[in-house]
Amino acid sequence: MKLRYSQDIAKGKQYASDPLLSTVSLARKLDTTICVHVTDSLLCADELIRYFNADDIYAHCFHGTGHSILDEQGEVYAAIKEAQTRGVIFDCSNGVAHFDFHVARTAMEQGFYPDIISTDLTLRNSLRTDKVYSLLHVMSKYLNMGMSFFDIVRAVTATPARLMKMQGQIGTLAPGAFADISIVKLRKENVIFEDTHGVKLEGDRYIDNCATLCNGQIVYRRLRF
Repeated sequence: MKLRYSQDIAKGKQYASDPLLSTVSLARKLDTTICVHVTDSLLCADELIRYFNADDIYAHCFHGTGHSILDEQGEVYAAIKEAQTRGVIFDCSNGVAHFDFHVARTAMEQGFYPDIISTDLTLRNSLRTDKVYSLLHVMSKYLNMGMSFFDIVRAVTATPARLMKMQGQIGTLAPGAFADISIVKLRKENVIFEDTHGVKLEGDRYIDNCATLCNGQIVYRRLRF
């Protein structure tokens, strides 16, 4: 179940009960998980996270609008770290409005990395801006922030596949899996990444797509790579 729990949606509205509590209650009754859009949430991160169970998704974990995952001293809340340890999933869900370099780099310097790397891609934030553009672009940003290549790959393959209950079918090169494959090359290339607030990071590595297979069929291939 997905809940957009931000003040621009909920502020000034009259509810019989808190939307978060209602969503959590219904999800538990249905024996399913929740995915909560937390940018500019009504609750502080350390309070909000108490309602999350293992495999629930904390979306936009590196946003910098309103209550972020950092406390007033710039430390990742202990409750956030503990939640990741007990299996809560933290998804960067980049988007145009949900990524802050200060939050992300501060958290990563403290050993807190996203479990899932995703784009939150829409028509508005794909070809019309380079803040997101593509999944490989977002992956390259995390590479230049110090996340290991193999952890990045896991965050876009094995972890999402497990949460979708499709492990062994997607996100793997194992025999019998769907042959949806991207062949990439790590290039030494100057590239600039930008966050929601216009802060830039100058990188020197880029994960570049060379060929794409869909169900075993080549649907894109570069002439040279």
